[in-house]
Amino acid sequence: MDFQGTIWRYGDNVDTDVIIPARYLAIADMKELASHAMEDIDTTFAPNVKPGQIMVAGKNFGCGSSREHAPAVIKESGISCIIADSFARIFFRNAINIGLPVIEIGDAVEKIKPEHTIGVDMSTGSLGQGVSAACGMALGAKHAGKPINVYTILGDGEVEEGECWEAFMFAAHYGLSNLCVVLDRNHLQIDGTTETVMNSAPLEEKLKAFNFNVVTIDGHDYDQIEAAMQAFHAETVKPTCIIMDTTKGKGVSYMTNSVDWHGKGPNDDEYKIAIEELNAAYAALEQEEN
Repeated sequence: MDFQGTIWRYGDNVDTDVIIPARYLAIADMKELASHAMEDIDTTFAPNVKPGQIMVAGKNFGCGSSREHAPAVIKESGISCIIADSFARIFFRNAINIGLPVIEIGDAVEKIKPEHTIGVDMSTGSLGQGVSAACGMALGAKHAGKPINVYTILGDGEVEEGECWEAFMFAAHYGLSNLCVVLDRNHLQIDGTTETVMNSAPLEEKLKAFNFNVVTIDGHDYDQIEAAMQAFHAETVKPTCIIMDTTKGKGVSYMTNSVDWHGKGPNDDEYKIAIEELNAAYAALEQEEN
């Protein structure tokens, strides 16, 4: 998911009483409540904010009370995401719980000026971050009553990150049946095999213990992939994890099951060989079908 827009720029220690003053908390209608967002620090925000804009702040954004109204009014106002040097922990978790993307970038935030138009690419970042973002999106869709399914792809090396397992626990706790985690199990990561670097087996048993609907398939078999997706669509209570057993570099002789091809591309000669081998394999499949 990508975000791009003009920004609303704030400083350090913007607390929840500033984001939404306590005198308005009796208002039940969220749209009306959002009309008072930020007014004690910026009276221009509520009447002028536009959907898709981005909020940028300094250190400790969202400090103060634990009220969930604070991230809720920011989201209701149309802000697509918040970027800050750092967030108060409770605000950070409350934002994730309602599907409001929050991104910590440390002192790099000082490079962002009020006149800037910026973009955020949520497909990048440290390993394990993707499934956490997907959980927030899936929960946000449920809160909004929207029939949206969220898909995220992980590698079997990536699930060595503790953030993945926190996200799995979160997904099960909130019953994110609209979340599908596709786990590519090819037994290789950048430093070698997953069994020797950090063995995460048995994945099926662990994910079932985290209350996931788990489907294990041959990741090269399209019929099994389709059946697994149907199993996900039929699930109404639990999040789903489709574990796809695959071979890294399958179909290209010099790439097959080779860790050397983690994160690099072929040169022109190698590319030519790969395309020739893949085209030959495709032609053979076409001939079988005919």
